[in-house]
Amino acid sequence: MSALYGLIGRKLGHSFSEGYFNEKFKTLGIDAEYRNFELVEIQDLEEMIDLYPQMAGFNVTIPYKTSIIPFLDEVESVAAAVGAVNTVWVDEGRLLGFNTDIIGFRDSLTEFYPEGPGGNALILGNGASAKSVGYVLEHFFAFDRIDVAARNPVLGQIAIEGLSGPEFGQYRLIVNTTPVGMHPHDSLQLPLPWRNLNRNQYLFDLIYNPERTRFLQHGEAQGCKVRNGMDMLVRQADAAWEIWRNH
Repeated sequence: MSALYGLIGRKLGHSFSEGYFNEKFKTLGIDAEYRNFELVEIQDLEEMIDLYPQMAGFNVTIPYKTSIIPFLDEVESVAAAVGAVNTVWVDEGRLLGFNTDIIGFRDSLTEFYPEGPGGNALILGNGASAKSVGYVLEHFFAFDRIDVAARNPVLGQIAIEGLSGPEFGQYRLIVNTTPVGMHPHDSLQLPLPWRNLNRNQYLFDLIYNPERTRFLQHGEAQGCKVRNGMDMLVRQADAAWEIWRNH
């Protein structure tokens, strides 16, 4: 029986992983298959595992990166500290959780953002992906301050609508972790003071489809350096494969 890998989430029509991994398996001559598994709720995970005893590992995407944790037998220390899991290794029925978003974002940002220490960074969104981004910025980059702005902010965070123009233009790095502007809703955008962006800023969008979201288009128009999420996605996928392959 060939090994089975997959991706769980609620809506996976936008997924990159299925094609990427199946092409990888074909190129490497590996007897394995990767499938998408749309789960209406995270509780459906148990039924999926029972139905596919050949399941060797799977990735996790919106909206289950946090809610999957109680269903896991063990969570790697960094993933536990962040409170988000995007990769699961299935070991004889036991589910072990990891976070390769951290690796993917860290390595992609290191290549994209060459500036020295100091300055302020802004994270847009406060979901599971924002937790991974925040961990990377805190542990691997020496910013003076890291702010989080969200549509539904919690204590210590900023309301996106409350960002002032001058303030918005002073962040050296702005990272969008929200799904706003993702295909097929390409025309959507966050209510931000775009005209205050400037050529000294770096904009990183975790979205990879479309290639240029409205967020990045506004940045380019103001002279910002921009990057979408495709490079990060490939890096986190390769890190997930290393986990499955080496266990």
